[in-house]
Amino acid sequence: MRCLENKEKDRNNVFDKIRQEVLAVLEDEYQRWNKENKYNYLPFHNKLHTVRVERRAVQIAKCIGYEDIELVRLCALFHDIVQDYEVKQCGMFLKRSRKTGYNEEESFNIFIEYIKQYYGEYSDKIDKIKSAFLATIPSFEQGHVLQKNLTPKSPLLARILAMADLGSAGMESAEVFFSEGCALFREEYLDLYGADIDGFDDEFIRAMIGSMHNWLKGQISFINSRKEIFEEDIKIFDYVIKGELTKLFSNFDANLEYISGKKKEFESLIGNYQNQTRRDLKNTFEQALKFFGYRVLEGYIVSF
Repeated sequence: MRCLENKEKDRNNVFDKIRQEVLAVLEDEYQRWNKENKYNYLPFHNKLHTVRVERRAVQIAKCIGYEDIELVRLCALFHDIVQDYEVKQCGMFLKRSRKTGYNEEESFNIFIEYIKQYYGEYSDKIDKIKSAFLATIPSFEQGHVLQKNLTPKSPLLARILAMADLGSAGMESAEVFFSEGCALFREEYLDLYGADIDGFDDEFIRAMIGSMHNWLKGQISFINSRKEIFEEDIKIFDYVIKGELTKLFSNFDANLEYISGKKKEFESLIGNYQNQTRRDLKNTFEQALKFFGYRVLEGYIVSF
């Protein structure tokens, strides 16, 4: 018995060591502001997102009776460890273009090296693990965020990870969902990273405020589409599990109401910004930036 207890203890120690290592990498690579390489700072795809996906994945796994919780946690921890991107000029804005597909493949490849070293018993589950990582690849169509690699035939591990990755609209509180949406906006719009607020002309400021407004509209569409997709995703389960998952993903309506209220609040804040004078427009812009989680310090925009 003591021998078995020691093996279990050793296994837990291995998992804890790997988890700490992965979270340290996410924090060091993506959560520390560096003036020399400022675009590597990711307000959304960082340690916090990974920890939340890990928690959601465990909740979903337990809900559907998936027994290998450790594997679920490991997949969640590694699913976004690679965050490569390109910087592209999109109209008036400089934006981050994440290398979707590549990031998920490379994250899987890194995880495989850990499996070889620490988890030989998972060698016969490589295909299912890869399917899980690839199931998180997003595609964007008419304002909807889809996961086209997730199908009714996908293994449960893939379904768990994919649902957890985009599960914030149904599982997180309204405040968390809103803050995550703002963080993702800050991650995408690179012109604002450490910029001098006086360096933007009126045309750019008006366009940026308009983009913020559209982003909030997009958040509403995201909630509605994820609710529809969730209802399709759970059709493969029996009545009891459907009910439990519905309880787990019970925040769609509350989040929709909250974000709709935030959109109205933002519209009241920006007023008739299209016709404001430079002085009033700059003040409106500062308020809009604050609304999205930025700060303006000594005339410079801080995105964290």
